Amino acid sequence: MEDLLRAEYLPIAEKRAITVWQNSPANNDLYFILSPDNGRKVQGYLDGVLTEAGEIRAVVEMKCRDADWCTFENTWDKEVMIRRNKLENGKRGSRLFGVPFVLLYYLAQEDILLEMAVTDNAGNVVQPVRLERTQTRANIDGGEAFEMNAFIDMNGAILYKGDDYDNGCDYRAN
Repeated sequence: MEDLLRAEYLPIAEKRAITVWQNSPANNDLYFILSPDNGRKVQGYLDGVLTEAGEIRAVVEMKCRDADWCTFENTWDKEVMIRRNKLENGKRGSRLFGVPFVLLYYLAQEDILLEMAVTDNAGNVVQPVRLERTQTRANIDGGEAFEMNAFIDMNGAILYKGDDYDNGCDYRAN
């Protein structure tokens, strides 16, 4: 399975997020298969698919943040920002394959992973999402860009906990 993940090419946080997801007994029969990386990042591609017994079960976008649960809950109101085009591609992939579009969100400081189905099998958004034009980094090296982003409410997400780390916050997605 390691070869399916191409783990040697992934940043550390993404590798860890996939490991936390795979270590859940609920995911024993599922595989996370990454989108191909042909040496260039193209904004808008989704990160991969979840498969079971050779069939696609979900299309996936993964976000990793160097943050803790308290920041996620108290500063970000349990919302995850993704670019609007990622939301649109997730909806499109969901419709094309007849599977949900799933968001995986990793909080690296506490080894917490959240999983949320953003759409149903027909590509209809089933979670609260608000659209907002925001200022973001233009790219990984910095700069400024203004673009339309989607803020997805993660209340009700499935929560996976990696290492036993507790800073006194209440780790509930609800």
